[in-house]
Amino acid sequence: MKKLILIYITFVCSVFNTYAQVDYSFSSQSGTFTALSSPVTAVLTAAYPSTKTTLDESFTNNISLGFVFQYNGINCSVIHLNSNGFASVGEPFSASSSAVNPLYEVNELRSAAGFKGVTRPILAPFWDNLLLTNANGLSYKTEGNAPNQVFTAQWQSMIWQSGSAAISFQLKIYETSNIIEFIYSQEASAGGSNKSASIGITDQVGTPLNFDTNPLNFISLTSTSPSPNFSRIIETESIATKPANGQIYRFTPNICAAPSGIKLVELNKTSANLAWTPLNGAVGYEYELSNLEVTPTAGIATTEAFVNLPNLSPNTNYFFYLRNQCGSAWRLYKFKTPTSATLPYTEGFETTIDNQLPRNMVRENISNTFADIYWQVTEFATAATGGSKVLVNASPFAPAQTWLYTPAFALEANKSYKIGFKYATTGGTQTLEIKYGEKIGANTMTNALFTANNIVHTSYKDTIITFTPPTTATYFFGFLYKSTVNNHLFLLDDIALSVAVFPCTDNPILPNYAAGTSIHVKANNFIMAANKVNTQTNVLYQAGKSVVLNPGFEAKSGAVFKAQIGGCN
Repeated sequence: MKKLILIYITFVCSVFNTYAQVDYSFSSQSGTFTALSSPVTAVLTAAYPSTKTTLDESFTNNISLGFVFQYNGINCSVIHLNSNGFASVGEPFSASSSAVNPLYEVNELRSAAGFKGVTRPILAPFWDNLLLTNANGLSYKTEGNAPNQVFTAQWQSMIWQSGSAAISFQLKIYETSNIIEFIYSQEASAGGSNKSASIGITDQVGTPLNFDTNPLNFISLTSTSPSPNFSRIIETESIATKPANGQIYRFTPNICAAPSGIKLVELNKTSANLAWTPLNGAVGYEYELSNLEVTPTAGIATTEAFVNLPNLSPNTNYFFYLRNQCGSAWRLYKFKTPTSATLPYTEGFETTIDNQLPRNMVRENISNTFADIYWQVTEFATAATGGSKVLVNASPFAPAQTWLYTPAFALEANKSYKIGFKYATTGGTQTLEIKYGEKIGANTMTNALFTANNIVHTSYKDTIITFTPPTTATYFFGFLYKSTVNNHLFLLDDIALSVAVFPCTDNPILPNYAAGTSIHVKANNFIMAANKVNTQTNVLYQAGKSVVLNPGFEAKSGAVFKAQIGGCN
């Protein structure tokens, strides 16, 4: 399924792996296939319920391993199992609509599309069009004691394309060592005439476009011999011979693997904090920061799994390189420092090139990166005004959660401001949250301004929010888009920020302020209040001579109410 919007590989605050590969080595040996004793039978969901049964196309999601499995530099604690002979430690499998077959039965280690793309990384003991002979055929079990537990997934008496039971096999994952094993047992049937399996493992390639530039994202066995060759360049997807009884194919993590999971923790105009997944067995790391996309030969040593990068320049592209201190391949994380803007500020996105963002804005995707859920400017779809707007395309394969950040603004405490914007959707059910904070980052947006759940309106809704900052500081505003799985657009236009001007009169009319309100009321001489200030509001009354709280006035728990003598300064 094609995305509606083409997103070019110019993402800001996005992870890119240079020369990334599956950091595992392969070996094989003879052993014994021992069926699980009293395993847990998988509760199956039909992948294509309009035409297929759970015995044909099905999966089970979020199975606990019982321990943390570090795979290719990422930590995994759950696994998703598919009836077609493979497992995912990425996004859970998804049941399609009646019109779209997710094609889980089509083996794709080398490349991936749609539903299969977001499930990477993939562990594939025997990936092809398989069928269960009965409802108990897919099962699992964790055995042993920490730190040496073993998780086993078992495909028992599987039909290979057609006929009767042809093969049984297991996927084993070992705690601490992070070794992966595939073990096989032949059944009586030879399988159907169109059998063509793949056996291997993949990495967590971030986007579809990376397949063209990163050919080393998988290991594919070329045959089912006792000592098969394997390839990181060409996928063998036509295996038509069953492995021998007790055949074991083993994947062992490389001693000198590259770290993964680089992410932005905090970012402002002149500094950045980055972190990554601590790598099992790593003594330390080396990193290098550059303005050029040139792979370094050496870097700065650290034993931590995070780094603070000070003394940066605003509005500048940076390339952060990271590797295992033992000399692994480098990983690359690209980010751009933000800049400042002055009030009044408006952004209608009319001067920005399609598929880009204004130079003073930043985006951060915390969804599945394969699904391309990124904010971008486009002339596609209707704008609130003019021809362009910024939008994000949800994904039919994975839930969405992605940020759009404004430039920085110097705001004053006890002064009121208003932020305006227009938003709509082309369909589906969407959520928008607006927060602000002193740094860019999902965990630094600490001041909530606005939340709209279940957005369904296709005409633009014009919204203005008034607020008062808690302290005098430089703030960034974040627009967080969230959605469940769908394939619709969310549209945002005409963002504006300015100082809120309130009339200065005596005896102003004071309504009951609803939750989420932030307002500054001014009077030359006096304010007389008998209204209610609800929870989660921020209200300031400022009068020249007196603020009188008459019977009926109430500031509920969770509200911030202030009164001060100061007139209309």
